[in-house]
Amino acid sequence: MEALKFSNYYRNIGYSNNTYRYHEYTHELKEAIVIMRKLIEDYKEKNKFYDLLLSLTNKEEDIKIIKDIMEDELKHNKLLKKIYYELTGNNLKEDRLNKFEDNMLNYKRNLEKGLKKELEETEKYRKIMSAMPDRRKTLSVMEILTDKLRHASWYNYLIAKCI
Repeated sequence: MEALKFSNYYRNIGYSNNTYRYHEYTHELKEAIVIMRKLIEDYKEKNKFYDLLLSLTNKEEDIKIIKDIMEDELKHNKLLKKIYYELTGNNLKEDRLNKFEDNMLNYKRNLEKGLKKELEETEKYRKIMSAMPDRRKTLSVMEILTDKLRHASWYNYLIAKCI
């Protein structure tokens, strides 16, 4: 496998050069890097989904909640890109939009879809968090994870309002 660059942080803790071979990663960290890559690449798709939700409601409270979630997602994307770069030395762009095909006009069904996605992502972020090599990265991922749980609560609230 191609050598992946590590930041000066890793060089300062005992690596003699600024590269770290992919095969030297733990299995958990390899898996976390793959998950991070997919989450970063899927960012545009998620943004399109939130735009759809916004188009399906005119309730100010719902709009505010959805926009707050969107802002958090932007923050998460930036944090993940930073961690990914620090671990691999590679920058990723979120340029995938091919999976976003479901633009059904049922607000409640799309909220349920969003809830399911948030809950699925909590599992991914738990895996990422457990593989982080230092406390700063662990805390960054923990921030994202707690936001995901808060988003799931907001989705539950919005779904309950639809019933």
